Amino acid sequence: MHYSKLKDFPQNFLWGASTSAYQVEGAIDEDGKSPSIIDMYEHPSDVADFSVASDHYHRYKEDIKLFGDDEMKKKCIIIIAVVCVAVVAVAGTVFGVRAYNDYTLQQQTEERIKSIDDTYADFLDETDRSKKLEKLSDFIKNKPSTNDEIAVEVLNAVEPKYSETLEKMQKYFTDDYDKIIKDNTIISDSLNKMNDKKKIQGCIGKLNSLEEIIDSEKEIVFNQNSQNNADSYLKKTDGLISSYSDRIQEIEKAEEQKAEEDKKAEEDKKTAEEKKKQEESENSSYND
Repeated sequence: MHYSKLKDFPQNFLWGASTSAYQVEGAIDEDGKSPSIIDMYEHPSDVADFSVASDHYHRYKEDIKLFGDDEMKKKCIIIIAVVCVAVVAVAGTVFGVRAYNDYTLQQQTEERIKSIDDTYADFLDETDRSKKLEKLSDFIKNKPSTNDEIAVEVLNAVEPKYSETLEKMQKYFTDDYDKIIKDNTIISDSLNKMNDKKKIQGCIGKLNSLEEIIDSEKEIVFNQNSQNNADSYLKKTDGLISSYSDRIQEIEKAEEQKAEEDKKAEEDKKTAEEKKKQEESENSSYND
């Protein structure tokens, strides 16, 4: 016999599992459940009667966790409800389905929240700004939605956590913007008295660099509200840069005026000295 190695499954191959209530559920006479045809069937002595089966009815929480441990991405439980008496069937089967569904939703919610927490922890650990920005971008792209086959109940439970984490990740960048602006803000009274052009030009340079950073990061940092929020920052930096530029012009104008006054004073002094020398020379000639 010839054996050959099977090809590896693709990385994105989606594994699943399924079973039926009769094969795994057990709890033959609990919560109003009545016997099905299979339960009433006389089994051979060496065959299990399935009154307990895998006891999934009592162990469904453990079973769901087992699927998570095996990295199963989907679990499909096919529940076969044999309706003998309608009222009993509704009272029993619906209770089991609801309990299973509630716990499944709880597990999915916890897994999603843990994934969000892990993503934020990785974001905090990252020291490279560009990589932080990339992580934020990925977080936005992977926002939970019904398109990801997430139950609406899970989505509603996870949404506040996602929004809170997104805000904290974005705040890392906006806090940096705020710090740069604060460090390079000169209040009006001080600015009007300042004559240090080099310091003012340094502030302008840093604010210009900040505007370039904001422009390159705004689509990610501010997400859908990028223009409104980014514009509020740019309006602030533009206002500071404009006032600093005006002050530099005032300083330069004052410097030019002083230079002219100094030049005139020097010329007047020189003229006076020359006039004095001439008068001294004339007086000397007269005395001779």
